Amino acid sequence: MADFGFDWDDDDGNTSFSENNEEKQTAAGAVTPEADEANCERQQLPPGVVVHRVAASDKQANPDGTTESSLVEAMVTDTAKEQEVQTLEDAEAAHMTQVEIFTQRASSMFIFQRVWAAKEAERLLAQESVSTGLRVLVPAAMRLAEDRELFVRETMAQNLQPTLHFYYANKSAVAAVTAEAEAEAQAKAGTQDDEDGEPVNLPPSADAFGAWLHRVLLAPHPSVSLPAQRAAVGLGRQLAFDAFHTEIVHGVVLSLVQNPVHQHLMRQRERSKDMVVKARASAPGPSAPPAAVAAAPGGLGAGLASLFGRRSWQSDKPSAVTAATNDTAGDAPLDVEQIVSAPGFFVSPADDEARLAATRRKLLMLHMIHLVAVEFGAAQRPAVFVPVVERAVKDPAFEVRRDAAAVLGSLAKAVSADLAVDVLFQCFLQLAQDSVWQVRQSAARHALPGLALVLATRETPRDALVDAFAYTNRPPRPVADRQWLQLVESLAGSREPSHHVRAAVFESVGRLALALADCPKSRDALTALVVGDVQRAHGGSGSGSGGGLFGGTSGGDDGDGLDDEDDDAGDDDGYAAGTAYDDADEAAAAAEASAVMIRALGSGTAALPRASRGRHVARTRLHAPQQTQHATRAVGRDVVYQCAFNFPALLAALGSPTGWERLRDVYMQLSKTEHFEARRTLASSLHEVARMLAGTSSTCSAAHSADLESVLCLFLIDSDEIKMAALEHLGDTLRWLTPAGRVRCLPMVTQVFRHDGRAWRTRQLMARQLVELCRLFPAALVVGSLLPLAVDWAHDAVAGVRAAVAPAFPIVFELTKLDPATQVRFFETVISFSHAQSFRGRLFFVEICAALLAHDQDPDADPVDFDQFFLPSLAALAADRVANVRIALARLVR
Repeated sequence: MADFGFDWDDDDGNTSFSENNEEKQTAAGAVTPEADEANCERQQLPPGVVVHRVAASDKQANPDGTTESSLVEAMVTDTAKEQEVQTLEDAEAAHMTQVEIFTQRASSMFIFQRVWAAKEAERLLAQESVSTGLRVLVPAAMRLAEDRELFVRETMAQNLQPTLHFYYANKSAVAAVTAEAEAEAQAKAGTQDDEDGEPVNLPPSADAFGAWLHRVLLAPHPSVSLPAQRAAVGLGRQLAFDAFHTEIVHGVVLSLVQNPVHQHLMRQRERSKDMVVKARASAPGPSAPPAAVAAAPGGLGAGLASLFGRRSWQSDKPSAVTAATNDTAGDAPLDVEQIVSAPGFFVSPADDEARLAATRRKLLMLHMIHLVAVEFGAAQRPAVFVPVVERAVKDPAFEVRRDAAAVLGSLAKAVSADLAVDVLFQCFLQLAQDSVWQVRQSAARHALPGLALVLATRETPRDALVDAFAYTNRPPRPVADRQWLQLVESLAGSREPSHHVRAAVFESVGRLALALADCPKSRDALTALVVGDVQRAHGGSGSGSGGGLFGGTSGGDDGDGLDDEDDDAGDDDGYAAGTAYDDADEAAAAAEASAVMIRALGSGTAALPRASRGRHVARTRLHAPQQTQHATRAVGRDVVYQCAFNFPALLAALGSPTGWERLRDVYMQLSKTEHFEARRTLASSLHEVARMLAGTSSTCSAAHSADLESVLCLFLIDSDEIKMAALEHLGDTLRWLTPAGRVRCLPMVTQVFRHDGRAWRTRQLMARQLVELCRLFPAALVVGSLLPLAVDWAHDAVAGVRAAVAPAFPIVFELTKLDPATQVRFFETVISFSHAQSFRGRLFFVEICAALLAHDQDPDADPVDFDQFFLPSLAALAADRVANVRIALARLVR
């Protein structure tokens, strides 16, 4: 402990600590071994640590009685770390190989050394032999992937693919390398003692390597597990087809639910089932009343066992509590504490751990199936995953069913159309009627758009956006339009109690509309759904009963209470416990609502499996009164945002002539909505809407152009974020407007350019759009309105703004060739930069000349113009007094 100059009495109360410490020092100021050992014991320092202290002769007393050394804490130095640093510094002098240095770093006590080793593994694996890689490098990489420090594990996970590829590419040599290592170990054992012999490194076996890879893939930190999963899937681009299927698909992905650890946990689960409490085999009498049962000997124990216990799946093995109850049935009633404390009354924790571990492995397996299907499509023949996904759809854990629904959409595009129709689509129908809302939400968000893209009826696309989105293969047996309509109704209609599920349909409404572009009934139903909810959000339909084809129950917060109730109803096994209402009026109202829906759609449950119709009707009746209460609530912000976000896709699916007529009012309402996120996404996609309205012609019609002009001006006077979103594609938007519409928008654009450029990034964005605007207007307007803005930005203090506006001058130069008066004004403006007092103006003149010379590379350009008008002024800058100008000129000449 450091000496801070305070005097404390010792145990006897006579001598101070400082005096006692000074008496133990030698005359030279050194600390005696006894004092140092006593101080180390008081400080509880670890072994191998040296404590350095200042000698007493070096102390200088201060006026307050303290000394300089008494105010300095003891410096602790770890000798092991010092030796390691010295070893690494003397590596070259000691002639250590790269592998030895790597091994030293991989086992270092310093984090940065282990990180360095994780990054060096890839280079050494490519240089060293197979034997060295399998015996030294791969085991070291395995240890680094499970390092105690998260940063080391993250670094190794990001560089894991070379290690995996090296092992699986040389897996056939593992047996030979193992035999060689064992022979080497025996040879050393014959010549040396066991104590003096060095351990021989053995390559990891296939089972050990697979178990290690599973642990890395199941790491709790996503920063470790996700890069490892991508690395394992990425081996499909390096390994041969058979090797990838054998080692990764079957050895890693599908073995996640078949590995020894999982089997051990499942055996523990089976043993715990034998310990579950069973009800008594017989009551006091076959027809005894409940009172007699309670009063009978052992009746209390039997009642508790029947109330709290569960009958074992293996009925021939009696539980511990049942045996104890039967043994004492004739003596006296069992005490409650005796029953509760009996072994097996509660489920063993191993059962829950096994179930959670199995669920985690299934979720990882489904995620990797999704990665393989998305990355390789049909190239890796993912039909082997179909039975696995089919079993996952029926899994008791709702998390597994939820992720299985997410896999259906990506897997449908990779397997054959027959498997998609016969297996995957049937699985989707089952998941769409699941009792847990998270499963239905995943089915509506992922599975429904993916299956519709593959299995819907398709004809020749009518729009470039639809053409780019459409699936390449046509299904031999497409799903009928009527069936898609019924599925959309079941997930987004009035019979769906969860707001989150309906919001998931709105989230994918754009993809659904493009996938169902040739299914008119379903496409129109989606359009009516969007139109109805947007109108209700703005009070267009009042009560909401007529908002959309499926009614007006897509309330913003109407599903929160229902979701909680639905979530509580679904237990850990994913089943719901609920019955229909007993009130005849409520049942009659629910039946009437169902009848109205069936008359509107024909057969409302024709698309549903027969086994699930009863459960769906029960769930509908269960939530029917709540739906009536929530029908008048406001539409949620997320639904309004999704309608705005998916508007271009919906317009492309409907076609611009007829689609705009149906969606024009909706678009105008969304552009004026109070939801900031909806207006921003509309401003970002305004140029896409303008392009679709133009169609095959170069510009929109006059009516469409007028609508877009009003929306554009509205966005330009909005908040900064929305204004920036509209300015980002301003040139593309104005390109599709009529020439008269562009001229009408120009004053608003120039006003925004002149007064709303406080931030330099905003000015840079405006300068880039100015280059596009110069191509859209006549020369007189460009020189009169846009050129002054370019000149102002040419003197900007930020170099990025000046560089962004420089390409506009060659365009103006080309426009003014046909008008001598405007060309003279342009020349005067440009040449004035070469005589500017500020060096930024002269530097910008060099940038303009560079842009003009780049423009002269065009075969249609005339290089004589530059030599005649700009070259003399440019040559005069060779003697400029500012070095930056001369450097820019030298770069231009070079």
